Amino acid sequence: MTDPVPVGKRLRKPREYVGLLRKLRGRPREEFIEDPFVIGNVERYLQLAIQVVLDISNRVVADDRLGAVE
Repeated sequence: MTDPVPVGKRLRKPREYVGLLRKLRGRPREEFIEDPFVIGNVERYLQLAIQVVLDISNRVVADDRLGAVE
């Protein structure tokens, strides 16, 4: 069985990334689309958040010996 403590610690990171994304949400659409810096930050924070969730999922599958994911 997967230890919930490390999983809980890892879940802080996606929450942190989503918090950063929320700060960018208030920008006007035109400013958002025209600023490659903002677009790059959004892409990176999404990527990082998704990667942490995938890492946690892989850990649960491995620890609980659930086999290959189909």
